[in-house]
Amino acid sequence: MSRRSPRSSAEVRHLVVEAATALFAERGYARVATRDIAKRADVTPSQLFAQFGTKARLYEIAIVKPYLTTVSSFAERWRTDPVSAVAPEQVYRVLVNELFDVTETEPGLMTALIIAQAHEESLVSEIAPSLRQIDEALRPLEDLVRRVEPGEPVLAIRLTHGTVMAAVQFRCWLASHLPDRESTVTAMTELLTHGIHVDDGGAAPAPGSGSGSGDPARTAEPEGTPSTGMRERLLGAAARLFEQRGYPGVSTRSIAEAAGTSETILFRHFATKNDLFEQALTRPWATDVADFLERQHGRAGDLTGLVADLYRFLHARRPALIALLEFERQEPRHEGIHSPVTALLDLVQSRLPAGQAHPAGTAGLVVAGVLGAAVLDVWLFTGHPPDDERVIAGLVELVHTGVKPR
Repeated sequence: MSRRSPRSSAEVRHLVVEAATALFAERGYARVATRDIAKRADVTPSQLFAQFGTKARLYEIAIVKPYLTTVSSFAERWRTDPVSAVAPEQVYRVLVNELFDVTETEPGLMTALIIAQAHEESLVSEIAPSLRQIDEALRPLEDLVRRVEPGEPVLAIRLTHGTVMAAVQFRCWLASHLPDRESTVTAMTELLTHGIHVDDGGAAPAPGSGSGSGDPARTAEPEGTPSTGMRERLLGAAARLFEQRGYPGVSTRSIAEAAGTSETILFRHFATKNDLFEQALTRPWATDVADFLERQHGRAGDLTGLVADLYRFLHARRPALIALLEFERQEPRHEGIHSPVTALLDLVQSRLPAGQAHPAGTAGLVVAGVLGAAVLDVWLFTGHPPDDERVIAGLVELVHTGVKPR
């Protein structure tokens, strides 16, 4: 049998990046080892480390760099091709379409990055150089609108980007109101150009104010208290671990250990890990949404307050929502996740003033924008999200007035 010719450095690099891209998209960051990548690429671990050094560096090259290249490409075109003489509506339609092109290129990889940042806090600092480059690549888009603080991210552009990202990442959640890309682009162009002209106060509530509908997630009873039964202890431990590690990264054994019991006892209460996830995260999500809707009852017309409350409500549940997003990759079109979101979409649509050209799509975009700002904030603001009240003010301004070119 003839020996295989030694591979060139370029070939090894290509094979490793190709294998890493596929594995990160399939499993996420935390559950991929360098030996898995080397095996998939049919190279030795020493060849992999000689080319890339660390798994974080490989992740950056496999996932962040392609995204950066695409963003930089169309952002540079905006920089060199003046649009001041073009009608804003035309500008925004092109902008939204191109943001969709960027975000839809590898949606699985984007999902992997979002999940990795949620479960691997150190990853944000490790890929910080690439995040800064993405931040710079967005500047030409931000130059389309008047800056308040030079050097600071322009919230209108970042939130527009976040709306598109959420429309792609939470596509199944929003499908009842954003059924396809064409209708989404049309509704979003209308929103960015004109905003939603409503007369409900026009400004975000002051910090700390509001109806209380956006209160943080309910605090669980302290583990180990006499009144806490074994079932509740298991559910509490499961919820914490699923939020920290995601569904694939948690075993029933680890849940049992965290609850101070055995797997045998766990399986007396819950038939499967799937059953545990349903009762620890999916059902509480539906219950929390039902409570939110109840607190919003009787506040018809208050779109500004709803946007603020919805942001606080979703942001407080960010870890759980990312865990649900990851779970959905295994359980597409899961009604326990989607039905509560549809109820939120219907609530937003009921608060829109009469005469909206695309009421369902507009409601879908408002929820997508809030989801993007609340759940994808680390990626959206390249590792440094603004404080909540600034984000709320930016969301309210975007909803009311759209994006005004300078």
